[in-house]
Amino acid sequence: MRNLEVMYGVTKKDLANMVTSESLESVAGATIKVKGIAIGMDKDSDGKEVRCGYLLAEDTIYSTISETALRSIEMYPEIMEEENLKELEIVVSKRSSKGGRDFLVLFVK
Repeated sequence: MRNLEVMYGVTKKDLANMVTSESLESVAGATIKVKGIAIGMDKDSDGKEVRCGYLLAEDTIYSTISETALRSIEMYPEIMEEENLKELEIVVSKRSSKGGRDFLVLFVK
């Protein structure tokens, strides 16, 4: 990942491990405990620059390029600092637009 905009609760080791992150979509319907957040520019499988969010959970790192999810992820460091939290419980859900396109939504428990 390059050009980090947001980094909270993430070590250099975590940054190195982000290259093997799991898609956030793979845990749609589940609740994950997030202890670190990063947002920055990365390259997709076609080499195209994309804005990517990473959630460091207990057992893995999840990634997403969903703009809806990224808007939520941007607020997590402030929530964690404001409430003095070491982790956030996040419910990952999938919804469909009127046009039939699926997108991710995240809810803080």
